[in-house]
Amino acid sequence: MIRLFLILLLFSLSAQADEFAFKDMKGQVLKLSNYRGKWVLVNFWSPQDPSSRKEISELAGLSAKLVVIGIAMNYRDSKSVIDFATANRIPYPIVLGTDDIAEEIGELQGIPANFLYNPSGDLVAAKAGAIRREDVERMIR
Repeated sequence: MIRLFLILLLFSLSAQADEFAFKDMKGQVLKLSNYRGKWVLVNFWSPQDPSSRKEISELAGLSAKLVVIGIAMNYRDSKSVIDFATANRIPYPIVLGTDDIAEEIGELQGIPANFLYNPSGDLVAAKAGAIRREDVERMIR
């Protein structure tokens, strides 16, 4: 439905996104500039949040079409995030999030939250709440 497809634009469509650099749970540095030419979806989630957990299968299905970076927030400890990611076979990189990391992307209106960057590295959409695979696929067409 259209109302589910509504997105909150944080910046103008032509605004260049600030470079981010995060280290994932495997120690790999993830930089927005490394993904030029590809769509990138940054997903803030929490292992304790039912909406976030449900969203994982949607995002896993998207990881073949675009780069998905999961940023875990509001977690008990790093081991619980690692165990959760392993048990759920999350195919995309997971970053152990902090408030400083969240500030690099934008203001979080809640968890889950999603930020979509186009192949030029521009932030083109942000959505508070869970996102569906079909919605993202429509946005990247």
